[in-house]
Amino acid sequence: MTLKQTPFFLIFILMFFSSCESFFQKKIHSEDILREQEQTIQWNEVDTFPIFEGCDELASKEVQKNCFEQYVSKQLSSKISSEFSYYKAFSDTLYLNFLVNEKGEISVVKIESMHQNKLLDSLIRQSIEELPKLYPAQKRDIPVACRLRLPLIVRLE
Repeated sequence: MTLKQTPFFLIFILMFFSSCESFFQKKIHSEDILREQEQTIQWNEVDTFPIFEGCDELASKEVQKNCFEQYVSKQLSSKISSEFSYYKAFSDTLYLNFLVNEKGEISVVKIESMHQNKLLDSLIRQSIEELPKLYPAQKRDIPVACRLRLPLIVRLE
């Protein structure tokens, strides 16, 4: 190689190595992927609602939610009707705030009503504790805790 060809050769080598960078894949770190996914995930929504054994786990979220609400309402109404059958006429709408943890354990966080009735409150709390175990809510196939609010209409005649 002559001296005149050396600069051209060096320029060619530099261009070759600088253009080879486009042939390599850029490495994406798992932390970057995780950060990006955390920003796009709506953490205040679950993929599946908590469900009892009789509910369809493959149904839509709305169907699962209705199944949960109907089951809890039916169990509570039955218990209240049997325990309060000797009471005078009573009517109220209760709002039950539940927490279902990631293990499927349900607990009453708060009971809101127009008429405070300690006996009714304790009966509801006891009835909730007696409910069968349920499958917890899930987010991306991971069991998560979930808060729910359920209106319950109580009419004793």
